[in-house]
Amino acid sequence: MPPSLQLRHISSRFSVDWDFPGLTTKDAVHTANLNRDARCSLFVQPPSQPARSLARVTLVGSVAPVEHDRYEELAEMHLAVHGPGIGVDMMQPDDLFYRLEVDEVFYVGGMGSDGSAQVLPGADFAAAVPDGLYSSAEELVATWNERRADEVARIAAAAAKVPLSKLDWAELMWVDTNGIFLHLSKGDGVETVRVDFDRPAIDDRDARSKLTMLAQLAWEAENMDYRSMLPELLDNSANTN
Repeated sequence: MPPSLQLRHISSRFSVDWDFPGLTTKDAVHTANLNRDARCSLFVQPPSQPARSLARVTLVGSVAPVEHDRYEELAEMHLAVHGPGIGVDMMQPDDLFYRLEVDEVFYVGGMGSDGSAQVLPGADFAAAVPDGLYSSAEELVATWNERRADEVARIAAAAAKVPLSKLDWAELMWVDTNGIFLHLSKGDGVETVRVDFDRPAIDDRDARSKLTMLAQLAWEAENMDYRSMLPELLDNSANTN
């Protein structure tokens, strides 16, 4: 990043689609600042991932006003995502929309990464597409942790290659089309493990099916190991008697 580039963070309501429009208040201080110098940065992080595993990005670039003929479309989009708002957050007829033209992206990975920052070109960000489960992952994670915690623990034990009885606790952290992240403790510290699906999930229903299959495979592996131990257990019992 050139040393002359000053990072200004926009403290405003922000509504993002794939054209990057942002909603600002006409008389706000940050709007006046942007009118004087369009260079800025926008810090973005997921609202639903656990803080200890949070990925985040800083989008660096310049803003430009959006064409007036798109205002109605963008206002409807903002209302659909955020609702009408209350007080200072209520949409006003003279609110302005700006597009952020991204030059660089500072990305810090979350789950399964070492947390180091990467600098990516804006073109890569513009060409990226969201994961197919981005709108349903949060609900999936909550459901499995709240209602199917035993199965989460079983998958985690299999992934960590330890007996279920040796696992202190486990938590499903996130799910995407290619697999899941699990947070677990097995006595020698806390770790994050990745378990890949056999093939990408095509939708929310398919992801649920794949999670159920992982739990079933983990159960079968656990019980096969137990059955293989039966002769030894019976011999030990006989010797004790």
